[in-house]
Amino acid sequence: EHQLGEREQQLARNRDQASVTEGKFAEIRARGDALEQRAKAPPPAEISARERVPPDERKALYDYAKKAYDEGQFGLAREAFDKFVKSYPQDRELLDNVHYWSGEAHYAEKRYDKAILAYQKVLADFPASEKSAAALFKIASAFSALGYASDARVFFDELLHKFPKSTLVPEAKRRLADLRVDEPTAPRSTSGSGNQRR
Repeated sequence: EHQLGEREQQLARNRDQASVTEGKFAEIRARGDALEQRAKAPPPAEISARERVPPDERKALYDYAKKAYDEGQFGLAREAFDKFVKSYPQDRELLDNVHYWSGEAHYAEKRYDKAILAYQKVLADFPASEKSAAALFKIASAFSALGYASDARVFFDELLHKFPKSTLVPEAKRRLADLRVDEPTAPRSTSGSGNQRR
C-alpha cells in the first residue's frame, strides 16, 4: 500500500514535469512559427526618400548649418549646406536660403567666385525668393571684391531696377557711385590742338 502511494506520487510528479516540458515546447514552437512567418513575408514596399527621412531631420540639418555660420564656423557651415543640397535637391521650402547662406559662408572666407555661384543659384532657381535682392547685392559686392567693377555695376543696376523698394537700394546706389568714381578713364588723345586739357 505504501509503495502504491509512492508510485502515484511519482506519476503525479512525472505528469507535472511533462506538463512543464510541453509548455516549453509549445513556447518554442510558437517562436519558430513566428520566425517562419516573418521569413515568408514579402519585403516592405520601396518608400520614397521623403518618407524615409523624418520631416524634422531636414529642418534640423538646416538649423545646424545656419548655427555653424552664425558662430563663425564657415567651413563647417558650407559642408552642412552642401549636404543639404545633395540630400534634398527638390526642396522648395528651405533651398533658396541654403544657397544664399552657403554663398555667405564662401563670401566670409573671401572665396568670392564660389560665393557668386551660390548666390546665382538663388536667382536662377528661386527668382521670387525673399533672398533675391540680397543675392544680387552680394554678387555685385563679390565682383567688386574681385576687381571686376563693370560686372559689379551690372548687378547693382539690376538690383535697383528689379527691387526699387529693397532696403539695400541706398547702399547699392552708394556703392555704384563709388565704382563710377574709381573707374579708370580712357587715356585722352594728345594729337590735335586747342581742346587739350593742361
